[in-house]
Amino acid sequence: MLQYLWIFIIFFIGGKFMLALITGASSGLGIEFARLLAVNGYDLIISARRKDRLESVKKVLEKKYKINVEVFPADLSKVSEVEKLAEHCYKNDIDVLINNAGFGILKAFHNISNEENTDLINTNITALTLLSKEFIKTQKRGYILNVASIAAFLPGPLLSTYYASKAYVLSLSAAINEELKHSGKSISVTTLCPGPMKTEFFTRAGASKEFATATPRACAKRALRAMFRRKPVVFSDNLIALAAFGTKFLPFNLLTKISYRIQRSKFM
Repeated sequence: MLQYLWIFIIFFIGGKFMLALITGASSGLGIEFARLLAVNGYDLIISARRKDRLESVKKVLEKKYKINVEVFPADLSKVSEVEKLAEHCYKNDIDVLINNAGFGILKAFHNISNEENTDLINTNITALTLLSKEFIKTQKRGYILNVASIAAFLPGPLLSTYYASKAYVLSLSAAINEELKHSGKSISVTTLCPGPMKTEFFTRAGASKEFATATPRACAKRALRAMFRRKPVVFSDNLIALAAFGTKFLPFNLLTKISYRIQRSKFM
């Protein structure tokens, strides 16, 4: 338990009741965020599309960590459901907001249906934007963790809308974080840029093969540590951090060609 000491110190100074809202909490990184916060005494509001999975997470966390977990099923591709989630949650004092919900579509851009594109944009961009804005408007202090991707640093042929959405998340989060430094509010925004991990992302995106550079658990630990230190950007591991740094030195056209080859290999 010594590895969690850094969290305990931050969480319990002042002995304040703590509450976190996590979207995309039914699998992958979302579950790891929930578990790490629960082990340190946070009560949780967890949201995702699949109520049955959320109920399973709730049951395990409440039994093991003796905390309260509220389940709020929502399809964040529907703006009305995002607004209901915000209205419900921000009546409380929320200390941590983790915008983790998101997905990709592995197809040529012209083969993605209008409905698929709209759902992706609403989930990856609109929901994150609205939830972040309402958090800042209604809360006096706290932390926002927005999950982007290494994809934010380069174009993504065959995952075009997904890559573009993550570039938006990185840019928006950095801008908001700078604004908040001059606002007088004790709120910070950290952007997590993970690389490939063993989650359901590749399967949902339509890939037939995958690879990983980090585990969701290790990535979540690293992300929360950076968030509570109010760092603006954090990567899932050192290899991905190096890759992001390397994109600064390669021509844009070359990055695009490399990205295309990587995405095309996932069809094989």
